[in-house]
Amino acid sequence: MKGSILYTKLQRPPVATDIVPRDRLLDQLNEGLHRPLTLISAPAGYGKSTLASRWVVACDRPSVWVSLDNDENDLRQFLNYLLAGIKQRFPKSKLRSETFLDADRLPATKELARCLLNDLSQVPDSFIIVFDDYQHITEISVHDLVASLLEHPVQTMHLVLLTRHDPSLPIATMRGRGLVTEIRASDLRFTPDEAAAFLSRMLNVVVDETTATLLEIKTEGWATGLRLAGLYLKGKKELKRSLQQLSGNSRHIAEYLLAEVVSTCL
Repeated sequence: MKGSILYTKLQRPPVATDIVPRDRLLDQLNEGLHRPLTLISAPAGYGKSTLASRWVVACDRPSVWVSLDNDENDLRQFLNYLLAGIKQRFPKSKLRSETFLDADRLPATKELARCLLNDLSQVPDSFIIVFDDYQHITEISVHDLVASLLEHPVQTMHLVLLTRHDPSLPIATMRGRGLVTEIRASDLRFTPDEAAAFLSRMLNVVVDETTATLLEIKTEGWATGLRLAGLYLKGKKELKRSLQQLSGNSRHIAEYLLAEVVSTCL
């Protein structure tokens, strides 16, 4: 029998108001819409969900968002959430795949994928499906279903995977065939100009080029590090000197900044 749905997992995460536009990445995502898959793969704190959320809002295509956790390692539950997301976004859709949710046993993956693809092909609009936190998926049957959806993809569907590490999917094969857009930590790192814009918005001050470059170097363009740095620098008169006092790699700096920010709240 199908499990229950937590509908908040089908909500797109909100985007903070102080996030700066990242047109170079949005352009890359838009350019990749003609491919069946976009993979955004980077460690925690690099802004994967923020970027994807901002993009689907700006994009002219309807989207389905599914936030995954360990529970979706069950193929039936994974299918349950996917179909619930589609029904929520396209309520008039008739999904034959829903009948599998109440079956004693799911059919073979190929048959399940075939039925699901036929359902998805009936959606009248071009659309996007986002699976957030895909790194939680370790169950081979779920990977096999996703791989089957990408083997003969619906032309109107674009799949986006947000993950902390590359999934067990034929990414290399798809890369060789030009069927995947990849955005990685190196792409997600803030440039000095982006870091300056972010800090300027956060602190409501003008950040000069030297300070922006120093900030980018200290945090390695890491989104969470930048936000922690902004909280740390609030109220400080000499931004450059305060940044110069930070030492170590980005993660050590983040630990220090977090401790500093928390201490000010106690």
